[in-house]
Amino acid sequence: MALFAKNETIVFCVNSRLHIYTLKAEEFSPLIVEIPKAVVNSKNNETKEGKNVESAHSVVCGNFSESGRFFAICDASKQLIVYLKNKQTTSWEIYRIYEIIRKSVKVIFTSDESAILLTDRSGDVYSYDMSREDFCKGTLLMGHLSMILDMNLTHDGKFLITSDRDEKIRVSCFPNAYNIHGYCLGSKDFVSSFCFINEFTIISGSGDSTLRTWNYIDGKQLCVHDCSEDVEIDAKKPKLAVKQMCYSIKLTIPSKYNL
Repeated sequence: MALFAKNETIVFCVNSRLHIYTLKAEEFSPLIVEIPKAVVNSKNNETKEGKNVESAHSVVCGNFSESGRFFAICDASKQLIVYLKNKQTTSWEIYRIYEIIRKSVKVIFTSDESAILLTDRSGDVYSYDMSREDFCKGTLLMGHLSMILDMNLTHDGKFLITSDRDEKIRVSCFPNAYNIHGYCLGSKDFVSSFCFINEFTIISGSGDSTLRTWNYIDGKQLCVHDCSEDVEIDAKKPKLAVKQMCYSIKLTIPSKYNL
């Protein structure tokens, strides 16, 4: 089961259904939306070991657009499905369906909601034009030599930041992502996730158990905190990794970090 939230909307993805809750609604009952079956018309949808691809509905990743009007999911049958919220009925309707090449890791919208960016397990990032018709192919923007674990656009839309399994955080220009602005280097294991603290600062989590803050413009590391110092480590499993993070603007950061 996957969970996504934006403003007053919460989406639970359970098998082939989306359970959508609206917090401000008079009745706290979900709107049930069926995930469409995959269209078996390409090599991507071939069945393996007798398994029917139509049953592969599990949601791999998803995200809301900035305004919350759009919601996109990628499922195990290699579909990118975009839903649009109907303002009058508050229902969610299918807006676009795209066919993707490989299973996805993360999907995000551009700030103007004109395109969707998707990264897959091979380390490639594709852009899908929201104005184009269903089942159109994405445009390859960039590639990593290893699997991308997290991805996001900066608030001004000038840079696309990605982190991978090879200890790197890459800062690429956007939309010309083949132009690399710089790297944030220093982690000793995979960089699982990152989030923005302010306009020029991100915080990243790594498989080396550290949280690191960076000025992504110049690639400078600002501070490091080892999370293994905060918890008791199991002697049988001594390695601690940071898997996922979230940041709240209400969080008070000690002044010694100069953030």
